[in-house]
Amino acid sequence: MNKHTPVPWMSGIWEDETYYKVFQMESIIPLAKMTSPIPKADAEFIVRACNNYYSLLETLKEIKSLAVSGEIHWKIGPGFYEEIEEKAKQAIDKAEEDN
Repeated sequence: MNKHTPVPWMSGIWEDETYYKVFQMESIIPLAKMTSPIPKADAEFIVRACNNYYSLLETLKEIKSLAVSGEIHWKIGPGFYEEIEEKAKQAIDKAEEDN
């Protein structure tokens, strides 16, 4: 059993309604109704955070693994920090993409 509704999620105004909602993309299951002062921005932020959660988590696990394993001792040298930087940059760029 899933701990939450599967991603990807999306946000938008549902037909003739006047408020933003967060939806599960494939089945259009409504997950949340935005009632905040800035509903569009809040809905987009929730969607971006949720849709990027697993890729960001995986990237952090990879970086942690390199940092705490014996692998780091022989891998430090030209290109090592660039590899870490590139993994982090890719995760950050994906998280910052507009949905």
